[in-house]
Amino acid sequence: MAKFLLVNFAKTDGQNTASELWDTYYASGSFTSPGAEFDNYSKPSEGFKTVLCDGQVVDGELTSDLHPVGMDLLETESIEDSIEIAKKCPLLSVGGAVLIHKYHN
Repeated sequence: MAKFLLVNFAKTDGQNTASELWDTYYASGSFTSPGAEFDNYSKPSEGFKTVLCDGQVVDGELTSDLHPVGMDLLETESIEDSIEIAKKCPLLSVGGAVLIHKYHN
């Protein structure tokens, strides 16, 4: 299993998204909070995937009017598995996006 960092982006803070959607999303994978482990985080310069609100997956970092509103660590077998789980993020339904990359601490 590998750890992947998922950074959630939105035009708003995402608080208006129904809590049931968040509960379902977090139940779909092995999520953990970055917590203290994130204190020494160093963002890699490549290897990003971004899931857009229409479900499209693009290579590279997000460049738009969205801003980061949260992040999670997810343990999966591959980045492809992480992408499938990220496609369930409730913020996608309100125009958000999820940036994904392998977590190196």
